[in-house]
Amino acid sequence: MKNRVLSKIVTGLLCLSVLVGIGGCTKPKSPTKEDVVAKVKEMIPEEIELVSQEGDKYTFRSTVRDITFEVEPNADTVNIDGSNFGYTGKFNYHNTYKESVYGFYRERVEQLIADHGFEVSAQSDPDMVCIDSFTIAAYNWLSEDEIDNINEFCKDLRELTKEEAQYHEDPYEFTFEVEFLWIDVWGGKASYIRTVGNYNYSNKIGPDTTDEEIDVRNLPMSNNTLSNVIPPVYNGVLIEILGEAEDLIEKEG
Repeated sequence: MKNRVLSKIVTGLLCLSVLVGIGGCTKPKSPTKEDVVAKVKEMIPEEIELVSQEGDKYTFRSTVRDITFEVEPNADTVNIDGSNFGYTGKFNYHNTYKESVYGFYRERVEQLIADHGFEVSAQSDPDMVCIDSFTIAAYNWLSEDEIDNINEFCKDLRELTKEEAQYHEDPYEFTFEVEFLWIDVWGGKASYIRTVGNYNYSNKIGPDTTDEEIDVRNLPMSNNTLSNVIPPVYNGVLIEILGEAEDLIEKEG
């Protein structure tokens, strides 16, 4: 017990000595508007300009398309074992740029879902501002045409990522994540077999994702089976595809 207490005291003293050199206990003065604008322009890979400022909250917009996002600088702190040891003297610039970029495509993503004849069974949050991930669950007796339709949907998502790449001189990660599951019915009960993509149990679809990676026929089935399926945790939707066997499912149910 004594050794544990002594260790905490030593750790605290070391942290305090570090803080003397890099910051301190007093919250640093907020950055100037000019500093914020310069920092955000450095961070965001798109031509932007400041729209307004309300206290410590700043609103920026793109100068090449209809996107606005917010930025709020927060003083950076040193946290060790759940304890706050003061400020580093630097600021974190939390912003909503990523959500705004995905939000820019939301209506088109929803139109793609409708165009391919899909329906959203559930979504992460009724108030989510964008869609960047999908869980697609399909019964394992789908026709070849129905499987091709799923693949074409994913290719259409890829086209959106190619379009987004045109707004950035440097590489910018804009991808859609698709988790694909086969639904198997045995004894009147459905189970969901997870497949393995290029990102664990999902496929990250970007400008360079190949047709071979997208084709759900090529996704290896894992030994991981779920008893039920839910939408992605954040900004995602669940799409369940019955195919031509919908009447059979109703009878078995």
